[in-house]
Amino acid sequence: MVSMGIIRSGNRRFDASVPVVVIGAGACGCSAALAANERSADVLVIERNDPPAGSTSLSGGQIPAAGTKLQRSAGIEDTPEEFAAEILEKARHQTDAEMALSIARGSTVTVDWLADTYGAPLELLIGWPSITEGGIMVNASGRRFSHENRGYSEQAIEVIRQPGKFAWTIFNERAHEVAMQFHHQRESVEAGAIRVADTFDRLVEITALPAGALAATLAEVNDVLAGRSADRFGRTFGDKAPLEPPYFAVKVTGALFHTQGGLVVDTGARVLRKGTRRALPNLSAGGGAARGLSGPSCWGYTSGAGLMTATTLGRVAGEGAAAIVS
Repeated sequence: MVSMGIIRSGNRRFDASVPVVVIGAGACGCSAALAANERSADVLVIERNDPPAGSTSLSGGQIPAAGTKLQRSAGIEDTPEEFAAEILEKARHQTDAEMALSIARGSTVTVDWLADTYGAPLELLIGWPSITEGGIMVNASGRRFSHENRGYSEQAIEVIRQPGKFAWTIFNERAHEVAMQFHHQRESVEAGAIRVADTFDRLVEITALPAGALAATLAEVNDVLAGRSADRFGRTFGDKAPLEPPYFAVKVTGALFHTQGGLVVDTGARVLRKGTRRALPNLSAGGGAARGLSGPSCWGYTSGAGLMTATTLGRVAGEGAAAIVS
C-alpha cells in the first residue's frame, strides 16, 4: 500500500491552466463535470484511483427522488415537498430544512437530467426488498433481535451488537424476486452469498442455527404475518407472504460505509465560511466532502441519500462553476 502525501507546489510554475477543476470522479464529480461541460466550460477531472473507486462504486446505485418522469409514467403521485418532509422526519428535524427541500427538489431534476440527457439506465425501484417484503434477521441463537425495517443504518448497529457480530437475513421467494431488480442482489447471487433452502432442514444445515429456536422464530413471524399476533418489536409487516420454502438466506454484518459529516454548503453547493452563511469564492462541494442530511446519528439516514446528495449537489456545483467562468 502506497501512502499518498501532499505534494506542495512551492514556487513552481505551470504551463497549463483550466477554468474548472473537479476533484474526484465519483457520482458528485462526474455530475459536476457533465453539468459544467454542457455549459461550454473546460473541465479537468482529477482522480487518484484507476479505475475510479469510492462510495459510488460500492453503492446500490439508487437515487431517491420524488415527482420524476419515471414515477409519473408509473402512475405514482409524489412531490419533492412530501419527500423533504420525510427526510426531516427521519432525521428527527435535526438537519437543515432548507437544504432538505432544495435537494429534494433538485433530485427530481437530477434524475430526469441523467435519464434524458445521458441515457442513464434508471428504473423505478422501491425499498430494501429482502427485508421490506417480509424478511427477517436472526442471530447465532436463531432469534430475532430488533425491528429490522427501521432502516439499514440503524440495523447495522444492531447486527454488530450480536454474538459474533453477524446475523442471517432470511426471506422468501417473493422477496427474492423483488430484490433481483437490484444489481447488488444479482451480484450476491453470482458470488454465491445468497443460499437457497428447499426445506427447513436444509435451511438449518446451511445456517448452522439451532433448529428449535429457528423453528420457533419462523412460527412467531408467520403468526404476525397472518394477523394472529402483534410483533414484539413493533414491526408492521402488512400483507406480505409467509416465510415458507424455498427459503433464501444470506449471512451479513455491519460496516462503516461512509460518513455524513463534511463541509457546510448552501443550496448552490457553495462551501460556507465556518460559523457564517458567507460562501467562499470559487469553491463548491458535494458527495462525501459535504455535510449530508442525516443529522447527528445513523437513525437519520434515508436510503440512497448519499447518492442523491452527490449527484444533485454535483450537478448544481457544475452549473454554478460554469456560470462563474463564462
